[in-house]
Amino acid sequence: MKLKKDEKLKLFQSHLSQYYPECSEREQEDPEALYIVEKMLKTCGSERSLKITLHILRNMKQKDLPASLERDEQHTAANQIPPECVHQAAKSWSSAPTGSTGRCQDNPVFRLACRYNLLDEASTSEENQAMDVGGHPPFVPNWFSSSGRRLGPDLTEPAAELFKGLLQECQQFHQTGGEPVPSVGEYIKARAPGQAQAEWRDDAEARDLRLAMMSVMLKLECSISGTHSMDDVGLGAYGMYKTLLGLDCTYPGGYEGLISCLMTELPKDIVSYNMPVKCVHWNNSVQRVGPCGRTVPVWVECENGDSFPADHVILTVPLGYLKRHQKTLLSPPTSSK
Repeated sequence: MKLKKDEKLKLFQSHLSQYYPECSEREQEDPEALYIVEKMLKTCGSERSLKITLHILRNMKQKDLPASLERDEQHTAANQIPPECVHQAAKSWSSAPTGSTGRCQDNPVFRLACRYNLLDEASTSEENQAMDVGGHPPFVPNWFSSSGRRLGPDLTEPAAELFKGLLQECQQFHQTGGEPVPSVGEYIKARAPGQAQAEWRDDAEARDLRLAMMSVMLKLECSISGTHSMDDVGLGAYGMYKTLLGLDCTYPGGYEGLISCLMTELPKDIVSYNMPVKCVHWNNSVQRVGPCGRTVPVWVECENGDSFPADHVILTVPLGYLKRHQKTLLSPPTSSK
């Protein structure tokens, strides 16, 4: 499916407003290309405007136009990027192919949300499904100290780069093994101060601010990884995660809205809440006859004293939690590896 020229322009404006709000005003119903460009040039300057334009066009899978703009940049004297390059992007929407069908369909949660009609039209569009953000939202440029002072790029960018580098180190343990600590959170918190001391040789106040920023980034990573704490995410398994294409989607009620839809298809009273599991006795470690009149291989013991017989158990706790509690959560315990 090919987008019309005005549809491409609206999509460009949507990405600009979402990821670079400082370079855009509120979305217009009928945006004009030159108005968008003039606003970008006024607030962001020509060099940054071109970089933003190239980034958005690549996310929109517009391959030919970014290449053309980069060629124009290379031929510009004294590395001065002319505003005409950005104007060209706004005028040439029909010159490049649209994105192909995205791989959001690889995500079972996305498919379920579509099945229950929880997503709006924009979320299910081919363009949004084809976006590749590497699993992380674009870095937010506006940071403020506790006193309300806005922090500039000289403070924020080194913190973001160091945090990104530590995450990449965490991913490598899946291949190399030999992880020094059980979880991603413990690794980053142990490595960050030493790295900061070695790389940031300016004053202590600046170093402390950057470390505080990295603490915030670690909390954001909890949301991205779907966990309450990165201390619960196993270091050795972190590199196993696969990043799917597509922008993040939201639907009414969050995950609870999707769970409510799923619950309508289950028999009543089949799901129990607020019953923390104390121990899973598996592999016939407990010889006990269940309600069915036969010995079952699994008994799930809860902290309140209740227990449930089962033939199988699907355990979905984070690997970091499992490593810390594997001696008590499972009987017999699994290997520490």
